[in-house]
Amino acid sequence: FTTAGDFKFATANGSWENNYKATQPNAPYTDTSVEFVSGFDPDNKWMLQTSEVNKAYKICFDIRPGKERMLMGEFTPYGMIYLIGDATSAGWTLDNAVPMTATDDPYVFTWTGSLNAGELKFTCDKQADWNGAWFMSATNGAAPTGQTEQMLFLDKSSDACKAQYLDVAVTDIDNKWKLTEAGTYTITLNQLEETVIIQKQ
Repeated sequence: FTTAGDFKFATANGSWENNYKATQPNAPYTDTSVEFVSGFDPDNKWMLQTSEVNKAYKICFDIRPGKERMLMGEFTPYGMIYLIGDATSAGWTLDNAVPMTATDDPYVFTWTGSLNAGELKFTCDKQADWNGAWFMSATNGAAPTGQTEQMLFLDKSSDACKAQYLDVAVTDIDNKWKLTEAGTYTITLNQLEETVIIQKQ
């Protein structure tokens, strides 16, 4: 967000009806309460203050009937991202996790090198109990497409992250990519957009 002001969530381009809205006027972005309004009123919105802009945020929006919630929190990029898995030279030894290379964009990391056939995921903090922050495959065992694909970000030690998954034990999620061919790969990972390109050369 680069501008202070109010916001709500639409369900169709060009329509001010059938919106998800806050339940009080000028609600702080930390207010999780949501109301679905089929018409125009009430028109309560969330409000971002001037001191809260020019920062990156991640939003989790739950629209399941009876469970509507809006969870929004500031996101600070991790200073390093590491490759781990038996597809890498580190295997499953976290202390040896393979560092990526920072770019001019603090959210984007790259890496080029040799990978084996095997499993791969990305650790953000090398937390020894494996319950730290991770970028994982959206589905377990997926083969990299060589194109831009969405990742799953989980910080298993974060209460805010756990709050996004009411019906799932976050610590049990362990999705990994499955590389079927050894070779030289180039990887580009974007923390903000939660996307990755894993491309065999």
